[in-house]
Amino acid sequence: MMERMISVEVVVRDQVDPIARGLVPELIESFLDFSTSWTVQKAACSGYLSLLKRLGERNAEITDHGMDWSLQIAATEGYLNIVQWLTAYRPNVKISTRAMDAAALRGHLKVVKWLHKNRSEGCSVHAMNSAAAGGHLDVVRWLHENRTEGCTTGAIDTAAAGGHLATVQWLWANRTEGCTTVAIDFAIYNSHFAVVKWFSELADFRPRTANHMVGATVGNIIRKQPGGQAMLTLSKEDIVFSVSIDRFQLPPA
Repeated sequence: MMERMISVEVVVRDQVDPIARGLVPELIESFLDFSTSWTVQKAACSGYLSLLKRLGERNAEITDHGMDWSLQIAATEGYLNIVQWLTAYRPNVKISTRAMDAAALRGHLKVVKWLHKNRSEGCSVHAMNSAAAGGHLDVVRWLHENRTEGCTTGAIDTAAAGGHLATVQWLWANRTEGCTTVAIDFAIYNSHFAVVKWFSELADFRPRTANHMVGATVGNIIRKQPGGQAMLTLSKEDIVFSVSIDRFQLPPA
């Protein structure tokens, strides 16, 4: 039997038996209960746990696709209590790896850990890639230590593009995927010169040519000169311009 709403109890608590019993409380409750106009998916995506409990008591339906989408949105928003409720409500529904990927994207480590421990779907390389893109180093490190999916060159590329130097440095030291020319291109484009400078100081900096640059005539790359000086080469069509890395003025800390 569905638990009575507190508001109904307040209305009838001081009334005598004819009102407090019978259909009157049920009528009041049906008027106040707006959960009938909601779906499990809508309530889950909105983060309304009390509504979900109400819907669950009447065994409201949710499709497998709706379950997958709801868990993905809840994970994205960091609604751990919603993720837990949905899993308990439909424990046999299999979902995609997008839920853990989405939690990693937003840096919700508690959600990532819970999904890892309590569900079997896991994640994809997009989890570490997207965590790196957001500079969520704690998530990157946890995935590295506890999952086997790993990442791609996109991890350092996007971390560099976002100016997340600590994440770039950790990935370079602890992963083997490396990066592509996207890393330096977008670090320059977004004015993350601390990242550019750090790349310039690496003796073994050899970025792969990004797929979108194969056969293209535009590209930026750091080149080491015979004397050890790092030169940033900016090229477009037949025009090539080089500047010493030490010419960059980093903003004050």
